[in-house]
Amino acid sequence: MKRALVWLLILWKRLFKKTGFLVILVLIPIMTFMLSSAAGDNGFINIAVAFEDRDDAASIDLMSRLTTKGSMIKYTVCDSPADAIEMAESGKTDSAWVFVRNLSKTAGSGQVLAKIYQREDNIFLKLAREKIFCTLMPEVAYNIYKEFTTEEMLPNVELTEEELRTAYDVYDTDEGLVEFQSPEGEVKATPDYLVTPLRGMTAILMLMCGMAATMYFLTDEDKGSFCLLRLPGKFGVLLASNFCALATASVFVTVSFILTGSYTSFLTESAAMLGYIIISTLFCTLLGALVPHIKYFSLLLPAVLVVSLAFCPVFFGGNDMFLLRYPLPTYHYLYATADISRLWHMLIYAATALPLAYLIYIIRRKQTV
Repeated sequence: MKRALVWLLILWKRLFKKTGFLVILVLIPIMTFMLSSAAGDNGFINIAVAFEDRDDAASIDLMSRLTTKGSMIKYTVCDSPADAIEMAESGKTDSAWVFVRNLSKTAGSGQVLAKIYQREDNIFLKLAREKIFCTLMPEVAYNIYKEFTTEEMLPNVELTEEELRTAYDVYDTDEGLVEFQSPEGEVKATPDYLVTPLRGMTAILMLMCGMAATMYFLTDEDKGSFCLLRLPGKFGVLLASNFCALATASVFVTVSFILTGSYTSFLTESAAMLGYIIISTLFCTLLGALVPHIKYFSLLLPAVLVVSLAFCPVFFGGNDMFLLRYPLPTYHYLYATADISRLWHMLIYAATALPLAYLIYIIRRKQTV
């Protein structure tokens, strides 16, 4: 036991002499800071907003909705349309939205409600433009209702603006159309969609730490650093080295979750993280057993990164490509943090991967001796 602890300590200290490992560790808090800062300022996309008539009641209400409701878009309200356009032209903002004069009278009449100025187009600005319709919807819906009521339903009845508004507001509600609940029925707050991918991205960086440790082992093994050890002993060193790397990275990831407010409960987070450390250790060990040559293994690292981003629920969910998803540790971890019962999948994964990795390691190394 004492000898095993000494080996663990040596392998752990050895990792901090590797520049690549330290770079990946540093990337975790850097990425966390960048995403959380953008989310905190509500500024992933910056839009300059101007009104042709700022005294219009509809424009005042629209300005309030834009600047008080948190989103991935940061709105900069300008004094005039010319100022907004100048900010977009100079690159100070990504785009400029100029809303027309007398917005409350124009909305619903089929006329242009807003003009957009931007130097270039991209997917983020296309998504941002969808926000215009959501923002103008209250005025558009009311004016459509008003026109239909006065012209089609009750053309011969004189209705005041107050009567129309009172009838319309009967169906107004502050309740949202969508409510997030846990499997146990607990209502959860609407997630911050800018910070949501942070868990998956940091988990993938953590997996990269394990693969980096595997690369260091393969390099030392190729140099004959463990020549005095028998094959089971070398396998143990590979396993322990990967475990040390992943356990160290897990501390950085957990602290990142706490600082960004993504940390949920101690029991769920701890159990999911421990399971992720174990299956990631076995995943990296299995890859190291299958690919003993460092020049080939180094090609796997970017491939695993791309596949994990594509098939794990980092940005998008879904159940397609199950056979490609299931071997990826990040897939199991991300679902385990939301559903603790998924830990059974991790246990099955570990029980299968450990003997398989050991068997492959012994067979492959005997073939290369």
